[in-house]
Amino acid sequence: MEKSTPVQNKAFGESEFSYSLLHRLTELAPGAIFQLEVKPNGDMRFNFMSRGIEGIHPDLNPELLRDNPRLGFSSIHPDDLQQARLAMHEARLQNTQWKSEFRVVESNGNIHWHSVNATPEPQPDGTVIWYGIFQDITESKEYEKVLEQILFDISHVIRRPASSILGILALMEAEQQSGSAHSMHLELLRKATLELDEYIHQLNDAYHHRRSRNTLKRA
Repeated sequence: MEKSTPVQNKAFGESEFSYSLLHRLTELAPGAIFQLEVKPNGDMRFNFMSRGIEGIHPDLNPELLRDNPRLGFSSIHPDDLQQARLAMHEARLQNTQWKSEFRVVESNGNIHWHSVNATPEPQPDGTVIWYGIFQDITESKEYEKVLEQILFDISHVIRRPASSILGILALMEAEQQSGSAHSMHLELLRKATLELDEYIHQLNDAYHHRRSRNTLKRA
């Protein structure tokens, strides 16, 4: 019986998989996909950076980062730089995911929030190659800030008048004279106030749950 000869899939053969094709495959991906090589002495270079970097940071492009890879770190906000470096260092030591969120400063002064998520691949000579993605998470951070404000308003602003109403009702009940109509109005007001207070509690719990869920997603 004649043996069949394996046919190489040319679409995915190494000779066909060029950087040009890689750029075409990644140019529409959200964020910037990269491969970063870090030597034991700290020297680094981007073996690959997708054009997505231009979409999240207008001052950078693959060519600039190829020639000067430390430009990526120099654009990080000074208050966040140490945290970003420490997260990378710990991930390298523990051979775990490098996950970090930090602010970046553009040349025009605009500040955006970026995140990095990368997997290390240690080499025999101590070099570490990172495969990962940078993303702009500014909208997510702004949404989180809005949620924080809503939580504050619910806990400190909206609940205050509701508590005041309940206090006034208690005083009115203590001072009230007999009269069914008056008592009926008080009861309706009490029910409405208790309903408002319960609704506020539910909103507060719902927003806390949503914030916790968003935090877990990012983690």
